[in-house]
Amino acid sequence: MKALIAEDDFISRQVMERFIVRYGKCVATDNGRVALDAFSKALDDGEPYDLICLDIMMPEMNGFEVAKKLRKDDVLSQIPLIIVTGSTLIDKHEKKIRKAADDFLRKPLSKGALFKTLAKFLPQAAVVPKSAPEAVGMFEYDLTRMSDEERLLKVGRLLRRYR
Repeated sequence: MKALIAEDDFISRQVMERFIVRYGKCVATDNGRVALDAFSKALDDGEPYDLICLDIMMPEMNGFEVAKKLRKDDVLSQIPLIIVTGSTLIDKHEKKIRKAADDFLRKPLSKGALFKTLAKFLPQAAVVPKSAPEAVGMFEYDLTRMSDEERLLKVGRLLRRYR
């Protein structure tokens, strides 16, 4: 499995990447334009992604713009695309999200949501990796309610623990 994550929030990007990499290769970018370039390069190299996770609000090119470009192609539109964003944006743009993506995840990520969503699209995700019970603990904190300093300290400690 090869996944592409486009998320401009450093902490959210790191948490998703550390979690998804348990199932295969994972490439993470911080904006939509870089994600689209990475996707095109992988396609040209004959190693396309099996899963794409996009944040809606990103610099240079937002998740909707990236999804629209990917969905124009019949082959590319078959690759599972998951929107990852804050709950207020999901409520505001639910119809648009459902049209652009195969599924969505609300931030902060719940401890079971990522497992459940991955299992829908990736058969190997239905089998919980041996390290998953510990990894699930990474999602017990609501990082959106912490200051940037608190978030960095908390996630830094968690990432060191699960390396």
